[in-house]
Amino acid sequence: MNTFLSLLTAQTFTTLFLAVVLWSLYARLRRQEFTRWWAWAWTSSAVFLALGRTVLTLDTESILLRGGIMLAAMLGGFLAVPLLAFGALSFRSPHVISRRVAIGGLGGAIVLGALAFFVSMLWADPIASFSVRQGVRTTALGTALLFCAWVFLSRLRETRSWAVAITGACCLVLALAQFFYAARLFRVASAIASGGLLDGTLLRLANLLSVDVAITGGICLGMILLLVEEHQRAEQALFESVHRARVVGDENAVLQAEIAKRQLVERDLRDSEDRYRDLVEHSEDLICTHD
Repeated sequence: MNTFLSLLTAQTFTTLFLAVVLWSLYARLRRQEFTRWWAWAWTSSAVFLALGRTVLTLDTESILLRGGIMLAAMLGGFLAVPLLAFGALSFRSPHVISRRVAIGGLGGAIVLGALAFFVSMLWADPIASFSVRQGVRTTALGTALLFCAWVFLSRLRETRSWAVAITGACCLVLALAQFFYAARLFRVASAIASGGLLDGTLLRLANLLSVDVAITGGICLGMILLLVEEHQRAEQALFESVHRARVVGDENAVLQAEIAKRQLVERDLRDSEDRYRDLVEHSEDLICTHD
C-alpha cells in the first residue's frame, strides 16, 4: 500500500508539473489554442489523481464524503478525455473547436463520468466497483490518447520534428498502457462477480504506475521541445522578415533615385522646350533651318 501511494504521489506531481509547464507556455509565450486545451486536460488529470489519493488516505467512515470525493475525481478524470481530443484537433487545425462543440464535449464527459460512477456503485464489493469505474475511464482516456498519437505522428511526416515524434510516441505508449489497464480491471471485476479470487492483478497494475510517470515525463519533454522549435521558427521568421524589409528598403532607395533622376531629365527637357518656344514666338527676325 505504501509503495502504491508513493507511486501515485509521484504520478500526481509529474502530471501537475506538466500542467504547470503548459500553463506557463500559454501565459508567457504565444497563446496557442492547443496549449490551452492540453493545460486544462493535464490539470483535470492532476485533480483526478490528487482526489484519488485523498480517498485512499481519508480517515473517515462517512460514506457521503467519500462518495462525493470519488465522484469529483471521476468527473475530473473524464474531463481530461475531450480536453485532450480538443488539444489534438487544435494542434492539427487551429480554431476548429467552436463554443458549441466545447460545451457538448465537456458536458458529455461529465454525464459519462457520473454514469460510470453510479453504475459502478451497483457492485457491492469495493474492489469490483473501483475496477469497473476505472476500467471505463482508462478506456476513454486511452481512446483520446490514441487519437492524439495519430495527430502527432501524422504531423511527423510533414515536419520531421523530434518534438512531435517524442510527444506522439509517448501518447501512443500511454494509450496502449491505458487499454492494458482497462482489460485487467474488467478482468478483476468479472472475477469478483463470478465469485473468483483475486490473483494479484491490482497489485501488479499498481506497480506499473512508474511506467505512467516516465511516459508523462516524456510528454513534458516533448512539450518543451515543441516550445524550442516554435521559438526557433519564430526567430527564423523574424530574421527573414527583417532581411526582406532590408532588401525592399534597398530596392526602394534605388527606385527613388531612378525616379529623381528621371524627374531631373524631364525638367531639363521642359526648360529647353520652353526656351526654344520663347525664341520662336518672340523673335522678329526670320528663322530658318538649312541642311
